[in-house]
Amino acid sequence: MNLFARCAIGICITFWLLVSSSAAHAEAWNSVGPFGTLLSNNDVISGQTNAVAIDPRDVNILYLGASEGGLWKTRDGGNSWIALTDTQLVRKLPSGASKGTLSVGAIAINPSNPETIYAGTGDPNQACCFYGASLGVFRSTDGGGTWTPTGVNPNQPSCENGAVGQSTVNRMLVVPGRPTHLLAATNAGLFRYAENGSDCWLRLTNGLPLSGNATDLVVDPYQSNLYVAFSSTGIFKSKDLTGAQWTMLTGGLPAANTFGRLALAFGGRTGVGFGQPLPLVYAGINAQGKYRLFVTKDGGSTWTELPNPPSDGQIGFNNTGGLV
Repeated sequence: MNLFARCAIGICITFWLLVSSSAAHAEAWNSVGPFGTLLSNNDVISGQTNAVAIDPRDVNILYLGASEGGLWKTRDGGNSWIALTDTQLVRKLPSGASKGTLSVGAIAINPSNPETIYAGTGDPNQACCFYGASLGVFRSTDGGGTWTPTGVNPNQPSCENGAVGQSTVNRMLVVPGRPTHLLAATNAGLFRYAENGSDCWLRLTNGLPLSGNATDLVVDPYQSNLYVAFSSTGIFKSKDLTGAQWTMLTGGLPAANTFGRLALAFGGRTGVGFGQPLPLVYAGINAQGKYRLFVTKDGGSTWTELPNPPSDGQIGFNNTGGLV
């Protein structure tokens, strides 16, 4: 059984594959690259992994987004990798100048058409001094071969292209349909993009903060609910996949401004016998230097705190960078 993990929970310098056998305690982590520079002490520096996406048709096809290394692809489960975006993530700024980046923070694949891939730029997990430009979202329709920016015109009427085009993208979610919609959680809020030819990003605000860092975004596919987390503010829920209306969730969660960064994960459903399966949503929170983990089984009405996960002392950067 293979389990592919998205890094950013800790400081992940390469992408890792967990291989488990039937023997107890026989699990092991093996690096599958992309591989970097071998140092004199035999350490390998490959850069920080921010995002991983798996082709829904073939688990051997993976896309990896690096903090300062662009976007990579493997077709053979990590035996070999190719760089996709070394010179392609370039956007024309409102000033007229062009700017490029190698910083990728989020990846999303259209499940209805897996050749269409989105790369969200900027580094959500900045450590100190080195980070690339935040240039919004780019799209490829040929499996990563070529890339073009979305929201090209920053001054397009009734659109928020200018804001998205300079945002750090923390997480993206593709909602298939006619038209397909892309949701992007960014450091400037939550935005929606319709694949209808309009090339227009819209800011989602009904029930959401008008600004702020939207750190994570997940979907409950069974009940068609969306959840988005805003740093220092809280978790919000939409009861449909359009994200037209949102409600703040409070039952059992820390009060606003008593915490920093949040990460979300949908844990599937659980049920016993003939009982109604319950959706599980987890929230990892950086609460004043303490890593706190919560779960809800009723769609966010009530949250239960779980035992505190271990922390390496860099909670805002490592522990609540993402959940899987």
